[in-house]
Amino acid sequence: MPGLHMIQHFEPQAMGLYGQFQKAVAGLYSFSGYQRSIYLHTDAIILGVGAYSAYPIVFMEDQDHHLLIEGRLYNVSGPNLKAEMGKLGRMIFSTSLDAAFLRNWLESQDGEFILFFSHRQTGKTAVLNDIFGRLPLYYRYNSHSLSLARDIRFLYNQGQRPEVDRLSLAHFLMLGHGLGEKTVWQGIDVLTPGTLLLADPAKKQVSIQRLHEFNFSQMGHKDENVRGNAERLAEKFVTACRIRADNEMPNLVSLSGGLDSRAVAAGLAVAGMPFSTATFYQQGYTSQVEIRCAAKVAEQLKAPWQAIPLKGIRCSDSLELLGIKAGFSPLYMAFILTYFRELQCRYGFRVIHFTGDGGDQCLPALRPPIPMTHLKGLADYVIQDNFLGGRRLGLGLSAALTGFTPRDLRESLAAHLAAFPEKSLEGKWLHFQFYGIIVKIYFEAEDRNRCYFWSTSPFYSVPFYSDAIQCPQGQKSRFNLYRHFLAKLAPALGGIEYSGYHGPLGSARFYLKHAVKRMKFIRPAWTLYGKHLLKGPDKLPAQAVLFRILKQIMANRPALGAALDFTRLEHLIAHGQNWDRYHVFSLFSTLAMLELGLYGHSTLEDYPNVLLV
Repeated sequence: MPGLHMIQHFEPQAMGLYGQFQKAVAGLYSFSGYQRSIYLHTDAIILGVGAYSAYPIVFMEDQDHHLLIEGRLYNVSGPNLKAEMGKLGRMIFSTSLDAAFLRNWLESQDGEFILFFSHRQTGKTAVLNDIFGRLPLYYRYNSHSLSLARDIRFLYNQGQRPEVDRLSLAHFLMLGHGLGEKTVWQGIDVLTPGTLLLADPAKKQVSIQRLHEFNFSQMGHKDENVRGNAERLAEKFVTACRIRADNEMPNLVSLSGGLDSRAVAAGLAVAGMPFSTATFYQQGYTSQVEIRCAAKVAEQLKAPWQAIPLKGIRCSDSLELLGIKAGFSPLYMAFILTYFRELQCRYGFRVIHFTGDGGDQCLPALRPPIPMTHLKGLADYVIQDNFLGGRRLGLGLSAALTGFTPRDLRESLAAHLAAFPEKSLEGKWLHFQFYGIIVKIYFEAEDRNRCYFWSTSPFYSVPFYSDAIQCPQGQKSRFNLYRHFLAKLAPALGGIEYSGYHGPLGSARFYLKHAVKRMKFIRPAWTLYGKHLLKGPDKLPAQAVLFRILKQIMANRPALGAALDFTRLEHLIAHGQNWDRYHVFSLFSTLAMLELGLYGHSTLEDYPNVLLV
């Protein structure tokens, strides 16, 4: 991953600071065109960055601080930036830190960013991220040192291999992520959104203070009608598109047949920003309707459009994605790398890539499809929802593979949900959807885009998103708010079919398909079992190379046996042809992640040109 990496020693170590830093950097994945630079090197701190030239990094100094900004701040720029960062630094390192001031500042900043501060006089360091946590940042610390990095392998490449946190591994198998700040590795966490991390070398202490947390119980705009809410949101959305676009680099929208990407394209058009569009497709998987809808949207907005074909997933693709995200992005998504590589060939690193990520998480109604009456029921539903929609392994299998009981995992999840600030179970479910699914899964997956070029989504604009989540769920029901929102941006786009829904927004065919899709999530496990009974699972053939690789990992990597039940694994792999292919891939992604962390290498390296799927 491009981005920053830092080591700070609180006292002298057996391995010198520079040697430790070089050892950690040596194992990081990088592309042609990347450069590694050291911005700060003292007796106690090394701060470096690995990135391509167009990746947004700003380093500056004043009389009190060394300052580094990774990402983009859309509200502060130019000559005001240094003064603003200096003001922040003085507040952070003051003897009486004003948390309310920092909170207000964060909530007023639209952007995707990580801010790093180093205090010249005391040697204290601090890190502050945006309220969404758009750029995942990992850290580990003890009484001797602090390390942080955008690429998690920087943390476990420094010395001894990491140890697996078995409970977090069980959660990862079941949900696709560890709970809260946890990763699958003991002592390595991910920085929670809207958080200040402060290191004091004199005290050999690291403090972590959460400054912002969304509360999904606090709904507003109830007195505003749906048209008024839609008009206000459209204005904020156009602003979000305008400030994210660039007049000096091409703006490119990844356009599908859905609503979210067409809304982004419309927002850029209304903002008067030039842009092009591109759609990827895979023969036999992508419907002609999807391609036709995307082409119609581009034609309506008079934007250049190109369709880019994809191929099957090769082991080299999965190995590249594993190198980029170290297993935190599912390897079945490796098919999309062909698309990014093709775009990069055409545009280079200097392009602003827009996606519609987040539109489906803030404008449609997101209440659970069934009433929740108790915390245990909510925990069960979250697990089933991830089994179907998230393609995870489910409660029983995740527990059996890691040596826990289903009750252990259910109760740990229920305790996590109970700690959320919302009073209602529906509010807690919405909180989990954001901080569990969006932050820990979607942002990790989207982050891989930034290896090829800067990628953003206006749906995660602070003013827009904060406003959108407060709109009444009743107005969002059946895409009513979304329909009015899109009409404010570009009325003609609402008449183009919504791919996968058999009709445009508001049509009878659309509402029928929407009702059917919603019914699937009333009892997610039943839906999957019913699909298997009627159509059979989407299986891999018994001779698929994926099973050969899984067996080879188990044969050659005995250390994995400390984290997973090998007897159970052998049985599962032997009967893997009876599984849904996405559940096989979920297991494969997890084993590949553990192998890379524990051994520093991947069995995929033995199959560079083999077609995986």
